[in-house]
Order: sequence, then structure tokens, then C-alpha cells
Amino acid sequence: MMKKIFVFVFLPILLTLFVNPVLAQNNPKPQKTVIVSENEVVDGNYYNAGDLVEIMGTINGDVYVAGGQIIVSGVINGDLLAAGGTVTINGSVTEDVRVAGGQIYIDAQVGDDLSVVGGNIEISNDAFVGGGLQTAGGNIILSGQV
Repeated sequence: MMKKIFVFVFLPILLTLFVNPVLAQNNPKPQKTVIVSENEVVDGNYYNAGDLVEIMGTINGDVYVAGGQIIVSGVINGDLLAAGGTVTINGSVTEDVRVAGGQIYIDAQVGDDLSVVGGNIEISNDAFVGGGLQTAGGNIILSGQV
């Protein structure tokens, strides 16, 4: 229940706060880049935000991220909750994935449910969702296995 509240109430708020192109144009500032490197292992839940958030390593817990561009190519042994302008998920998530964004591309192995809200959503032919799929968007391409 808490995850659904987060997805439908807090994720849109985070998306508005972290991914507002009008603020970016009027307030030039240095880019904030957050990276979990390929060999890095994080034990426990992971929370972060930035202009670019990239997870290439392993997270043993839930991941909560927001940013202009989010790339997940590593392994998440837990849930993924992400809000961003562009979200790309190429890695593996053992539990649920909840994503909100403008452009969303999923080419991942998802162990349980996948919930996606966005402008353009593509779930690739190589994607696999072990549970259910809930999606809403402007353009949705679903090629993967659910």
C-alpha cells in the first residue's frame, strides 16, 4: 500500500522538483552527477538525486532515485522507484519497479511487478517482467514478456 501511495503521490512531486526544464533554463548551475560504479556494492537502501544518476554496481536493498537522466545497468536486489526526465533500465531488479518520467526505456529483468507512467514508454523485446504490468503514457511500445 505504501509503495502505491509513493508512486501516485510522491513520485510526481519528486519529478516536478528535480526535472523542471524551466528552472534549469533560468537558473544555470553545475551538473550534479551521482554514480554507483561497476564494482561498487551498496548494502542497504539507496537514496539519491542528481542531474545524472547512474547505477552500474549492485544495490542490496531498495533504490529511490530522481534526476534529469537515470540509467540503471547494474543489479538491484530489492525495489526500484525512479522519477526522471529520461529513465533507462538495462540491468536486473529482483522485486518491483516503479518509474515515472518523460522518456522511459526498459530492457531489464524485473522479478515482480512493473509500474510505469510517462510520455514515451518502450519495453524492449528482451525485457522480462515476472509479475504484473501497470502502465499509462502517451506512446507505449510493449515488446517484452510479462
